[in-house]
Amino acid sequence: SMCRGLKERLELRSSLEVAMDVQQHMLPSDVPVNPSLDIAAFSTYCDETGGDYYDFPEVANVEQVEDGSVLIAIGDVTGHGIAAALIMASARAALRTRLRQGGTLGEVLGDVNDVLVADTPDGKFMTFMSILVSADGSSFRWAGAGHDPPLLFNSNTRNFSEPNGGHIPLGIMCDQVFDEYESLLGPPGSILLTGTDGIWETANPEKELYGKDRLRSVI
Repeated sequence: SMCRGLKERLELRSSLEVAMDVQQHMLPSDVPVNPSLDIAAFSTYCDETGGDYYDFPEVANVEQVEDGSVLIAIGDVTGHGIAAALIMASARAALRTRLRQGGTLGEVLGDVNDVLVADTPDGKFMTFMSILVSADGSSFRWAGAGHDPPLLFNSNTRNFSEPNGGHIPLGIMCDQVFDEYESLLGPPGSILLTGTDGIWETANPEKELYGKDRLRSVI
């Protein structure tokens, strides 16, 4: 019985390693190149697999887009492990497929939401944010679905702001309308940061959360 149990655990471990490898290959291997922007991205999971997602999808068919614009997609599925990873993979496929048809960022999110409503079990959902940065880096458009707003640092005033706007997370209700918003990015040296709550909700051994104040200090 112990040998059989050990064999099953080893097979499960092997399957998780394969799943981890597949999911890591779904994340970008590099970042877009733009002479006006300095772009960096990083993700790591607390388990072998997880529901955090980021991407730089093709943007050519989005309405009113300039050549050289950069689209950032970021999301966070509730929970961890294989279930969250499967929903993340479904959202990634739906987003990339839908972007080929054109439309606004809000329309794209609405159609991705309808896919996830059909594919996602009750009680599961995905927060999501799509951000389209202009080619010259002067402004950005975004549409959100329950995700924390991006953090914007103005290099002249040295102040932070979090643009308002967004709607309910993806995968909860069909036929939702997601609005699109626009904001200036700021003068040269300004920073636009978007992430998941895995950053500011990381806890130390004393159960104290990292928090956004420490994040702002680092920036």
